[in-house]
Amino acid sequence: MKKQISAAVMIFSIIAAPSMAQGVDKQAFEAKVFDVQADKPLQLAELSKKEMKETEGAALWFAPALAVTLGGGAIGAWGNHAHSYARTGQPASVSSTLNATGNGMMVGASLYGAGRVGSVAKNLKFDGPSAGLKYGNGRVFGVRHNSQPVFRVDYHKNPSPTKLHIHSAPNIKAHRPWNAPWKKY
Repeated sequence: MKKQISAAVMIFSIIAAPSMAQGVDKQAFEAKVFDVQADKPLQLAELSKKEMKETEGAALWFAPALAVTLGGGAIGAWGNHAHSYARTGQPASVSSTLNATGNGMMVGASLYGAGRVGSVAKNLKFDGPSAGLKYGNGRVFGVRHNSQPVFRVDYHKNPSPTKLHIHSAPNIKAHRPWNAPWKKY
C-alpha cells in the first residue's frame, strides 16, 4: 500500500507540475533552482564534441523502465474500470483505481526487470511444498540463488499475526505476513 501511495503521488506530481508552475514567479523559481542572482553573471561553459558524445542519451537511461512501468499502471487502471463497468455499470472508485494503477505499475516494473535478469535466472532453483505442508505446517514455495534462499512462502505458526507468511532476502529469517510484507517479525 505504501508503494502504491508513493506511485500515485509521483503520477499526480507529474500531471500537476506544469499547471502549478504557471503561478510561480519565474525569477524566484530560477533563483531557487539554478542559484541565479541578479548581481552575479551566470557562468556557462560549452561542452566539447567529446563531452557531447559521451553524454548523448544519458538523461534517458531509465526511459524503457519508466515506459513499461507507466504502461502497466495504465493497463491496471483501465482494466479496473472495465471490470467495474461489467460488474456494476459504474466506473470504479478512486481508491480501487489507485490500487489497480499501483499494482499495474509494480507488475510492469517487475516484467521489465525480469527481462534483464538472464544470467541471474540460470542460477535460480525453485523449491516446492515441503512434506509437512499436507499436515498444515511447512514450506509452500521457495526460491534459491546459488543455493542461498532468497524468497520463501511458509505456512505455520510464527511471530507474525498470520500463519501464511513470507521470508525474503537480505533478512531471510524475518517473518513477514503475506498481507503486509513490509512488516518484519
